[in-house]
Amino acid sequence: MPNSFQRPDFRADFARPELDPRAAYPAGTGMTSLRTAEALMVVALRLWTAHRLEPDAGHPDWRDGFLAADLCGVGVACFQSFLGILETAAKRPVTLGRPRDRMLTDDEARLLCVIRSLQSERGHDATALLADWLPPAAARIALDYVCGLATALCEARLVLPAREGASQPTLERRFIHRADLSVVH
Repeated sequence: MPNSFQRPDFRADFARPELDPRAAYPAGTGMTSLRTAEALMVVALRLWTAHRLEPDAGHPDWRDGFLAADLCGVGVACFQSFLGILETAAKRPVTLGRPRDRMLTDDEARLLCVIRSLQSERGHDATALLADWLPPAAARIALDYVCGLATALCEARLVLPAREGASQPTLERRFIHRADLSVVH
């Protein structure tokens, strides 16, 4: 009988505070308590979703925040590609707030924790967090795009703040993509 490899059990990882989005962003965390980089990601996520669900509702363009933060190009492409993967491959419904909601959802907190993990050079933690949303193959692909987004945020000097005692990363390029990313115009 050939050797069979078991997938890692990430459930034990959630005992660590940096892997539990509820520890970093407890229930009832308000949008007003978020720092600039966190708020940018949550608002962009909500507006991207609102455009998909209500295309004629006149929501502001989610890219405007990226433009104001000088996150054009790769940052926009990575954000949009990641959300496309999440939209098509999610194992469960992803709960997001509406654009004007005042409180952060658990899934919005999860995205912030994924980005924070990558900015802190904890790729395994980011993978474990993505495993809640995506099957393994989709998570591996999505990780490349979230990594590109985390890099673009660092390059724009938008580092998600440390929560629960996590160390603050330095502002430099920390991630290497397997292949060059380009934006098609």
